[in-house]
Amino acid sequence: MFAMQIPNDNDIQPENGEPEEDEIRGLEDTQAAFIQNAAERPDDGSQVVTDEINDEELMPPDGEPLPGVTRRSVRPSSEPNGISVDAPEMDYSAQTMRVAARLPAEQIPLSDTAGSQERAPAPAPLESPGKRRPRWILISVLGLFALGTIALLAGLGGYLSGISMRENAAITQVAQAAKEQYELGVDDYVQGNYFRARQRFEYVIQINPSYPGAVNMLADVLLELSTTATPTLLPTQTVVPTADLRGVEELYNQGEQHLVNGEWSQAIDAFLQLRKTNPEFRTVEIDGKLFLALRHRGRDKVLLESDLEGGIYDLTLAQRFGIMDVEGQSLLNWSTYYLTGASFWDLDWAQAAYYFGQVAPHAPNLVDKSGITARERYRVALVRYASQLLNQKQFCTAQEQLAIALTILQDPEIQTAHDQAAQLCSGVPAPGEEPTQTP
Repeated sequence: MFAMQIPNDNDIQPENGEPEEDEIRGLEDTQAAFIQNAAERPDDGSQVVTDEINDEELMPPDGEPLPGVTRRSVRPSSEPNGISVDAPEMDYSAQTMRVAARLPAEQIPLSDTAGSQERAPAPAPLESPGKRRPRWILISVLGLFALGTIALLAGLGGYLSGISMRENAAITQVAQAAKEQYELGVDDYVQGNYFRARQRFEYVIQINPSYPGAVNMLADVLLELSTTATPTLLPTQTVVPTADLRGVEELYNQGEQHLVNGEWSQAIDAFLQLRKTNPEFRTVEIDGKLFLALRHRGRDKVLLESDLEGGIYDLTLAQRFGIMDVEGQSLLNWSTYYLTGASFWDLDWAQAAYYFGQVAPHAPNLVDKSGITARERYRVALVRYASQLLNQKQFCTAQEQLAIALTILQDPEIQTAHDQAAQLCSGVPAPGEEPTQTP
């Protein structure tokens, strides 16, 4: 540490031997600044040095103490240049302090002391950036909130403005349309077109009930319409010639004669022609005649002509004019079963045997254009179906089908097949076959 050497009182004396008050005040200011600097930049390794300034030390030569001299305590500290000042016994006499006050700071001699060294100036403490961050975050959030509020208000204002503009435009269009229709209605009223004027004024009142003059004009138009005679258009009466019933009666009589003779087709043609000529003539009687003619012609087609399709058509058509009797309904059903079984022929013998089994017991001689009776078709279908069952080793079912076929017609070959199927069904091997051993 460097020690500051301050001259003694004997070295520097005032000119008149008395200390000046200005000099003492300047010395005190310098000392106070020195102490304040020491307090602001303390040195951890420094110690408090107490200088007792006695009255004897500050006594002038004549033995009188200097005024304003007191006892002081000083904490030496590092100078701004980093040099620590160690003053174990500083002389704070008035004369010495006057000299120190007069000398510039850079001219005060410092004594070198072993172990003293210069220190780097301590960096000024930096203010922590975290202390100001919350304020900036708060300011940023408030700014964003303000911007969002402004944008929301601006958008809401634009939306409301658009709605207002649209409503104003609609009101303008309605007013313009009402004005135009009102003027046209007045023109129609003047020209005597009261119906058109009424429509126009009603439209004006509908879109704008408070339109001036519209209600009064509509009242005038309605008054004119109620007082104006409207011509009533009567439909033109068509002259209907007197019906010539001589031809209708003749057709009816001809139809009845054909029914008596069994000429079903001629009778049907006569009654249909009569219905076309005069639909209102004997409606119920003609329906009955048509039913009889169609029913008998359908029966003859099924039983006499073997035309099952034609017979089914006539019998079905006859049901439109009356209720079918038992014979006609049976012929219709048997013919339908026959044709259905024939559709499975050579395709599905089981189905063919089923449908012909419905016809053969009741109408065994029913035939189609092929000439094969329902009974024969049933027998053949049973034999073919039994053959399939034997190939599938369903011996018992095959035996049943062959037994039914034998009741229709005795055939030695079918009988032999039936006996073999019966033995296989009972578990007895057929002649010439080895019995199967059961493990």
